[in-house]
Amino acid sequence: MGVTNQADEWAQATREFLASPEGQNWDGSPNNLELMGWLLRSSGLSDAENKVAALKSCAAEMHARGLDVLSERKIATDASPAEIIRDWKAAHGNDPVKIGEAFRKFFIT
Repeated sequence: MGVTNQADEWAQATREFLASPEGQNWDGSPNNLELMGWLLRSSGLSDAENKVAALKSCAAEMHARGLDVLSERKIATDASPAEIIRDWKAAHGNDPVKIGEAFRKFFIT
C-alpha cells in the first residue's frame, strides 16, 4: 500500500472515530494527537487493518492511564520539567492519591 493510500485510510478512520461516541468525548488537542500517534506506533497498531478500532483502543488507553490532556491543560512545547510536573499534578486535582495512581498507570504497566 502506498503512503497516500495509507494516509487517506487514516484520514477516513479519523473522521469515523471522531463521529463515534468515543471520538465525541475525546479532546483532540495537539498534545493528544501526538500521544495517540506514539501509542499507535508503540502498540504496533500503525498498520492496523481496522484503523477506527485502533484509534478507539488508543483513546481508551489514554483515558484509562490519565493521559488524555484536556485542551485547557495543554503542555507548552518549551515547558520545563517543573512546569510539566506542576500541570500533571493540577490535572489530577493536586490529590496525591490520584497523582500516584496516574503515575503508576503511565510508567508501571
